[in-house]
Amino acid sequence: MADIKCGLEIHQQLATHKLFCECESRIVEDLSNVKDFYRVLSLSKSEIGEIDKAAMHEALKNKKFRYLAPPSSSCLVEMDEEPPHDVNQEALIITLQAARLLNARIIDEAQVMRKIVIDGSNTSGFQRTMLIATDGFIDTSNGKVRIETICLEEDAARKIEEKEGVVTYCLDRLGIPLIEIATAPDIKTPKQARETAEKIGLLLRSLKVKRGLGTIRQDINISIKGGARVEIKGAQDLRLIERIVELEARRQERIIEFSKKAERPDIGPLVDLTNIFTNTSSRLVSNGLKKEYKVMGFIVKNFKGLLGYELYSNKRIATEISDYIKTRINIGGLLHGDELPGYGISIDEIKAVKKELGVRENDNYVLFIETEEKCVKARELFIERLSQLVKGVPSEVRRANPDGSTTFMRPMPGSARMYPETDIRPIVLRGIEVETPRTIFEIVDEYKSLGLPEDLAMIAAKERIPLRELAEKYKLDIKTVARILVYTPRMVKTKTGKECVIEEEKMHELLSLYSQGLLNRQGVEALLEEYATKHLWNPNKYKPLSRKEIEKILEEILKKTKNRKEIMRTISSYGNIDPRIVIEILKERGL
Repeated sequence: MADIKCGLEIHQQLATHKLFCECESRIVEDLSNVKDFYRVLSLSKSEIGEIDKAAMHEALKNKKFRYLAPPSSSCLVEMDEEPPHDVNQEALIITLQAARLLNARIIDEAQVMRKIVIDGSNTSGFQRTMLIATDGFIDTSNGKVRIETICLEEDAARKIEEKEGVVTYCLDRLGIPLIEIATAPDIKTPKQARETAEKIGLLLRSLKVKRGLGTIRQDINISIKGGARVEIKGAQDLRLIERIVELEARRQERIIEFSKKAERPDIGPLVDLTNIFTNTSSRLVSNGLKKEYKVMGFIVKNFKGLLGYELYSNKRIATEISDYIKTRINIGGLLHGDELPGYGISIDEIKAVKKELGVRENDNYVLFIETEEKCVKARELFIERLSQLVKGVPSEVRRANPDGSTTFMRPMPGSARMYPETDIRPIVLRGIEVETPRTIFEIVDEYKSLGLPEDLAMIAAKERIPLRELAEKYKLDIKTVARILVYTPRMVKTKTGKECVIEEEKMHELLSLYSQGLLNRQGVEALLEEYATKHLWNPNKYKPLSRKEIEKILEEILKKTKNRKEIMRTISSYGNIDPRIVIEILKERGL
């Protein structure tokens, strides 16, 4: 693999109310009766008189935006009908604590900035962000990784759907506080990239942050020698980071090789080829013709074999071009000479296409099946993207896919997108006293010293469960507390497939009842299983039965069977019967 330079941008949601208002930071599940409104965002020059390329790319899509506004998680601030309130002080303190954990230098004064974003994810057309600290670092097994900046910013609105030129967003996520941590490009291997993300993520778990899928996101910046900086958005799964880095390095290597093989493309005019396919057996083409689409194509001279040039599995130069076109117009894709005949298109039809376009031995050609208007635009975008790739690796923003591959999103934004926020005063940070919190690693070491295995210790520390304090309060062994609050919920998830998240209030209730003998181990398991599957919380239902009550139930069971395994299986379904008492009674009866 080529030498790589890699840096990470890690975005972590904080477990507080929103950054510029008092609305709760809660994702709303039921959106059936939520009020909505519409906006159209326009492009304008920045304060330095320039238009940002990324903003221009989004503006050319001409989309309309619909916003859902749940009253519990949004207000006039999210709707951009009211100025932002003062910065959430709790979120600010948490960010300062993060700076301490990451060995960073906290700046004297924070200035809120506006970052132009016109993809509709912010009703205002910009995201608010502020620099809090610089010049930090963490240690990894492959050397030190510098932390260039630590920012506090607002999260974007949540995308719900996109259809017919209208994008629907929900405002419940807009404004949730985010810590953004940007490393220097000090990461040299895919493995180190994952290690860095994991270590920063674990350090953040030492703070008051949100947990669960989507609450932490990693963006990856990668370049290789001779390539260009590419930003990959939305790597949510740590396990995918290594593969994303590997594939992007491979993609850049192959584009560099391609650019050395490819001449400056000579592309012919768009030609209507519809008549060639009047009696086609291709379902792809006939379905298009039924919609009154045309089959249109053009020659790409001296390009044989190059549109099908493989970057990595299932990713070719033609795929790169097709993805680029689809970000601007809704089109099915493109067909090219390196993959035809195929898709049911016959050899005779291909011969006719080549003759009509004047394709020679070393030439290639492209076909579109769409309206004439879209075919014209698709050809323009084809030329635009191919011209970029012939020059080498374009610097751009890409989206991470579930398999580790990436797809073009937009050009790389520039400095023209940032300007000062005029509605919020600068925030003096100098002199704010912030206590450095214990790291998750220190907490794990403490739990291990108290006898917990490392896996349970790490889970408890990640989930911020104060085992030692709870054990002391309820006069229980720390291993017992860990079994109730850490091990049992995971056992329930394995058994039912449902998450079992115990809120703080319920943690205390569980431990209190257990310490008083009003719940036993079996009762805890049954209670949590019902809570995970049916969202019912009824501890009284699982209060342990007395020996006399157990004997009465056992009498009924013994009328049906005297097989010990069947008896114990039946007993376990009750959830409030101590199996030790059952075994004792059975022994007394010689069973």
